[in-house]
Amino acid sequence: MSFAESFLDGFDLLNKRVEGGLKSCSEFATFYKNFAKNEREYAKGLAKLASTEKKEFQKASSSSKEVGSTFSSWEGIFSELEKKADFHNQLATKIENELSLAISNFIKEKTKTKKKLDMDSDKLRKDLKAQHENLSKSRTKYVSAVKESEAQEKLCNDPNQKPSNIPKLETKRRQLVEKAEQADKDYTQTLATTNQKQSEYYQTTMPALLREYQDFEEERVKFMKDQTNTWYVWSAEESPVTAAIFQNVGSHVDAINVDTDISAYCSEFATGVTQPPDIEYQPHEGEGVGTPRGTQRATPQKKPATSGPTRFGIGRFNRPLRGSERSQKRFSEPFRASQRSNRASFFQETQIT
Repeated sequence: MSFAESFLDGFDLLNKRVEGGLKSCSEFATFYKNFAKNEREYAKGLAKLASTEKKEFQKASSSSKEVGSTFSSWEGIFSELEKKADFHNQLATKIENELSLAISNFIKEKTKTKKKLDMDSDKLRKDLKAQHENLSKSRTKYVSAVKESEAQEKLCNDPNQKPSNIPKLETKRRQLVEKAEQADKDYTQTLATTNQKQSEYYQTTMPALLREYQDFEEERVKFMKDQTNTWYVWSAEESPVTAAIFQNVGSHVDAINVDTDISAYCSEFATGVTQPPDIEYQPHEGEGVGTPRGTQRATPQKKPATSGPTRFGIGRFNRPLRGSERSQKRFSEPFRASQRSNRASFFQETQIT
């Protein structure tokens, strides 16, 4: 198991884990400092005991003073106690000056790494969010342009329009159709770009950054294992009794396994997120004939055919377009030329009459 497989879109969770991991390191450093403090206090007390008792032993009155082998033996015992005190004092110094300091330096170094991970994850998510916002704006612009085109198309086809207004309306309609077509192209391009960036996000950039989070956690666990092992080795150099105690500690240290820790964390806190499918093209569901991409519209009701010319150039040869006819002809120049011809015929007939 890995972070790249288990924590898609899990940056918030992992950022908290990184922060918590550094806090855990700080707590371990505090533990070792307190351990060293107790070792030093023990060493100081033991050294004072040995020194005081040795002096009292040496200056004892004749009635209580030991002689012979008993005196020599206790001289050696007091010396051994002093050696034991010196061992604990040296152990406290090593823990303070080496082990605790190493952990403090590690925390400082990894705090910088944490800031970088925070910034990288924020930027990665903001970039994708910005791209989705661009897509939303592009589609809004596309829908707005299509609606304007449709509205203008209805004005052009309004039988109550004055003939003098038709050329101006037609010009504006063509402009709006072109605008709608361009908006459609822009939306399509933005959609493709968004899907490409989304795929890169989930397949490349996010997994790479999640690998950095896993590297951070692996390094942290291994480092703390090494420090714990150092503490164990130093402490196990004491007496056989202390060595036996720390032998058990060493067994616990040896039981630490980086891979097992990573797998256990992934199993318990996995986000369960998988890569979403590509975003599908969403056309505008309009009714005007100016809609790009052949948008489906409700079929208008049939009007009774006329036997002769009607108002404003709508003649007997004109009928409502159906199905594919409308989608094929709505932008064709021949169709518009035919309408202009019908209008011209109508004007001629009315003048003759």
